[in-house]
Amino acid sequence: MDQNIVDIETLKRAIIERNEQNHIDLITNKMAFVSDLSIGKFPNVNRVNMWAFVLCTSGSCRFTLSQSEYEMRRGSMLVYRPNQKFKIEQFSDNCTGKILVVTDDVVDESLSKISDMFNFMIYVKENPFVQLTDNQCVMFEKYGQLVLLKAGDVGNLFYREVSTNLMRVLFFEVFNVYSQNLLRRNVLKTNKDFVLERFLQIVSKHYSEERSIKYYAGMMGLSPKYLSQICYQVSGKHAGEWIDRFVVSHAKELLSGTDLTIQQISNELHFSNQSFFGKYFRKHVGQSPREYRRTRNLDFGLRN
Repeated sequence: MDQNIVDIETLKRAIIERNEQNHIDLITNKMAFVSDLSIGKFPNVNRVNMWAFVLCTSGSCRFTLSQSEYEMRRGSMLVYRPNQKFKIEQFSDNCTGKILVVTDDVVDESLSKISDMFNFMIYVKENPFVQLTDNQCVMFEKYGQLVLLKAGDVGNLFYREVSTNLMRVLFFEVFNVYSQNLLRRNVLKTNKDFVLERFLQIVSKHYSEERSIKYYAGMMGLSPKYLSQICYQVSGKHAGEWIDRFVVSHAKELLSGTDLTIQQISNELHFSNQSFFGKYFRKHVGQSPREYRRTRNLDFGLRN
């Protein structure tokens, strides 16, 4: 690979180039389970545009993430947010672990269910590393095994739903560990943090009626440009991206979890017409609403 940012497709190609298929438990167009921590040691890569949940099961490794240095040992867990700079510094000979790599949109659907999403995000940004108890470590290893066991179990008529919900349970267990740590600490916020927090609170109440940055900036007494700059500086995403995420997440829920027609969903989200809703959804998801409803979330059955 001659690029320094990895997505799911370049990860697939890199695995083939390095002949490391035996270290991949599962890989689809949305996620990958990796059974070797050294897979992340690419000489020309310093960012991944996906989430990664890393668990060390033995030995140790040392790495730099966003200019902070960490050392992992058995029971160490790391949540890597998309597009952070990282560098693998050192592995012990007996270092083993698991990595779950997931595209941004999959995690967003679960994150949107967290009532204190903003504080959680800020905490994970500043504290990506946690040390699990032995029981927690065993629990996460078993969850990973269960997800892999059910992925592609086409003999189960509901294997997609089972796999999707198992994945969500796994996410929520990770979120719980970090949220418990958050409750025990006072997270210091800057004025910019408060601006983003207020923005997300307002968007969460009005996104189905309003998708204009100008509308939210006006409610906060800010210029649209300044609001978007603050959002990007704090979260790495512009104001418009956050608005779209709320809208798309709700649209996906309605498509996969209700019997509402696409026209009814378009109306509920206050699009001017079904055609415009369809174009908007395809732009952000890569599928039409009808295609998304048919495929129903992840295709866990595609193994490498």
